[in-house]
Amino acid sequence: MGETALITGSGRGIDAAIATGLAHAGVDVNLLARTANRLDETVIAIRASTVER
Repeated sequence: MGETALITGSGRGIDAAIATGLAHAGVDVNLLARTANRLDETVIAIRASTVER
């Protein structure tokens, strides 16, 4: 069974980096942020750099 992480504040900074690192490690990440635009940027970056399972 896979692991899932909920990361708050993942629109920028260290939390975005943590989200990216966890996604690269194969963890399913759920992201939360106050600003939708920054969250979208994080999602796009993660999707561009990982392979969908």
